[in-house]
Amino acid sequence: MNTKILASLIVIGLVASTIGLGTYAYFSDIETSTGNTFTAGTIDIAIDEQNPWVGRYSLEDMKPSTWKYIEFDIKNVGGNPVVLWKHLRVMGTDTGKVTEPECTDQGGLYASPEGPCAWNNPDKNDIDTKIDYDLIVGDKIIFAPEEHIKISDINSMWMPLGTLAQGDTIHVKQSYHLESDAGNEYQGDVMTFDIEIYGEQLLGPGPSESTENKLFLDNKDGDPNWNFIADGMWGLLKYGDGATFKYTFEGHGLMATTEYCLIYYADPWPGNNPGKLIDAMTTNGSGNVNKAGDVELNMDIPALPDANYPVAKIWLVPCADYDKTGYKMKVWNWANYLFEANKITYDDTGV
Repeated sequence: MNTKILASLIVIGLVASTIGLGTYAYFSDIETSTGNTFTAGTIDIAIDEQNPWVGRYSLEDMKPSTWKYIEFDIKNVGGNPVVLWKHLRVMGTDTGKVTEPECTDQGGLYASPEGPCAWNNPDKNDIDTKIDYDLIVGDKIIFAPEEHIKISDINSMWMPLGTLAQGDTIHVKQSYHLESDAGNEYQGDVMTFDIEIYGEQLLGPGPSESTENKLFLDNKDGDPNWNFIADGMWGLLKYGDGATFKYTFEGHGLMATTEYCLIYYADPWPGNNPGKLIDAMTTNGSGNVNKAGDVELNMDIPALPDANYPVAKIWLVPCADYDKTGYKMKVWNWANYLFEANKITYDDTGV
């Protein structure tokens, strides 16, 4: 066959095929969503209907055994539930007005009739160590008077207040009590301090670490939002960076006569990523414990591959629930545990 004729037949065939494709129809439908928007949610709180908060408090003429109160309402004026923390930061302590008893009781010489004082010893201005602090949120007592928590204990430490639903209000009541044994060396002394309330969305990471290496531990309710609960069960950890982990811990409302483990819990479950047993301690018959320790950890906290890196979780759990050598949880009894109110870091200068 003539090759030119064959080529023509192929071209004709291709054209015919193309024409044939155009003769088919397809059923179809198009639906269009128009005017779509992306809007960020809101987290916003007001204090005593002030937003921003401009309240200022002055506790005047405090004397030994005197009690005075600071109270305010927190309202969730944002569009979502909010988790709340409170932070009290001592900005300074000062001798204030110097009196003759304050001067002479500290070994100074007072020039009559109005001074000044010739100090033979440094003036004692640590009045924050002599002020007891109590805290009630709603109908829940966080710090009770008989626990004798000092301002110096909680200075620069974030304390969880609970969760507030959209539109709800909660009342916060704090007492400041100058101890009965505060002597003349504290006459006229002044402490200035700031109060901060921090609100965050559910399941957020929490506020930043305390600037004074203090950590509040509290029980949580185990629901999907993992809220803190004020049930009288709590702990206070103070620690410092160094070649060893030097710490003090006090706990309240725990199970009586029970050995507890203070642990570095490293996510994910069961917490040995790498995790670490910091120390063990046993509660008394009332479920309270006080312990000071100096522990060689041989590691920084946190350490990779902890999923929380570069910060770490600290828990207090019954030692019966914990593998002390494998550094991991054995069971999950969350109602008996204390969890970190915010995450920490520890720099082991010995490694």
